[in-house]
Amino acid sequence: MYLEIISAEKTEATYQNVKSIVFPGKDGSFGVLENHAPMVALLKQGILKIVLEDNSQHTVEISSGLVEINANRITVIIK
Repeated sequence: MYLEIISAEKTEATYQNVKSIVFPGKDGSFGVLENHAPMVALLKQGILKIVLEDNSQHTVEISSGLVEINANRITVIIK
């Protein structure tokens, strides 16, 4: 999967070959794996937990925002 994290000003980060991500959803945390159904969800303040195909793990702290998932492309828009 491909992950892009953007703000109003710029692209904050991009990740290729993403294996899984856990999001801090407004109504609770949720995970996303390859071929996830298309969706849009609100995010609250918290940490994105990202695992790449090589099993390396990354975290990104966000204040809030939303995520769009479509065809293995994930876009996170943060405030």
